[in-house]
This record gives sequence, structure tokens and C-alpha cells, in this order.
Amino acid sequence: MDYFCGKGYLITDKTSPEYISVNNFGYTKNIDQDLCIIRERGRLDYQMIYIDKGRGHFLINNSLTRVDSGNIVMIYPGKKNHYEFYKETVSDYYWIHFTGIGVKNLLEKLKLSGEVFNVGKFIEFKSAVRLMADSIGADDFVSEPMQSAGIYTLLAQISQKLYAPQKGKKLFAFCLLKLLRS
Repeated sequence: MDYFCGKGYLITDKTSPEYISVNNFGYTKNIDQDLCIIRERGRLDYQMIYIDKGRGHFLINNSLTRVDSGNIVMIYPGKKNHYEFYKETVSDYYWIHFTGIGVKNLLEKLKLSGEVFNVGKFIEFKSAVRLMADSIGADDFVSEPMQSAGIYTLLAQISQKLYAPQKGKKLFAFCLLKLLRS
């Protein structure tokens, strides 16, 4: 099993006075053992998990529900976290924990208020995690804005994929500019 935790094992379960901020990010690949995460009280921040390969089982509406590759699961602050991956499926997933005073409003504007979003093959999620990882060596005054820009852009890309895929990149640029001005 290959595991990467962008900001290490620091305590990253926190809120931020910033509009949007990344608490942590990473991936777990080639899961070759049963993996179970349970947080009875949830976390203070949001978490997005993109299943790139295989499948996981997530607590959704008080039931452990199978979620296949090509889906993003959104876990909201204060909500019990329970998810499992089994060694038989050899899964890969990428994750980002984020927070901020503008996140709730941003998610509403982007129509991302559900729990599971089917995006299909979505290289943009992996690219966002890679961009955040690449910013780690920079000073905080550079890395934090890069990570915040990465999550902001990723959320807009998810919305575009779900609600305006036929209009392409022009609509993405328009939506991003509109969000930046609001």
C-alpha cells in the first residue's frame, strides 16, 4: 500500500478564518489490506475523496453504501465519518481536507451540496493533489495560496463536469471569473 499525507501527521482538523483553505491532502494507492476509518464525531472541516480505482463503502444516510471508481464523496463538518476499503478490490483514492468561512456558500453556488458526485475518470482531482504536493517546498506565503487556489479551481471543475460538460472550457473560465468577482 502506498500512502501520502501532504502535511504529514500534524493535527489538521481545524477551521480557518480564510475564505477557503486546505488543511491536508494526499492519497492511498494499491490498498492491499482492509482499511476502515471511523470518526464518530466527524471533523471540523470538509473532506472530499475521489475514488480513482476500485471501490469503497461509505456511511451515507445511515447506511454503509458501495461507491465505485469515478465518484467523489463529500464529507461535511461535524458529520460522522465511516468509510472502508477492502483488500480484494485493490483501490486507489485521493483526498483533500479543506475549510474556510466561504466554503458553505461556495459549495451552494457551485451546486455541490450532495454527498456523492459521479464525475467518471477525473484527472483534475489527481492533478490538484499533485499541485498541492508540489507547493510543499515553498514558503507558507506561497504554498498556502497555491493550495487554496487548487481547491477553489477543483471545486469549479467538478461543478462544470457535473452541470455543464457540453459547454467546455469557455464556461469553466466564465464560472471561475464569476465566482472570483462575487
